Amino acid sequence: MRKPHSDQTRFDCHAVNLVELNFNCRDEIIPVWRSLQHVYCTPTLRQEMLELVALDGPRRARC
Repeated sequence: MRKPHSDQTRFDCHAVNLVELNFNCRDEIIPVWRSLQHVYCTPTLRQEMLELVALDGPRRARC
């Protein structure tokens, strides 16, 4: 079974909450990245979102 999220830290990448975003940039993706940062760094919200995404996934065919 796949794990949607692992709490174990990794050495090959920065922590999500430490990534600095340039809010002076006019690119439309910056607010999206900030909202994803918020979801990722809030465990209860992250768990709720993962459960909602899992419900939206493909249904298994019953034999």
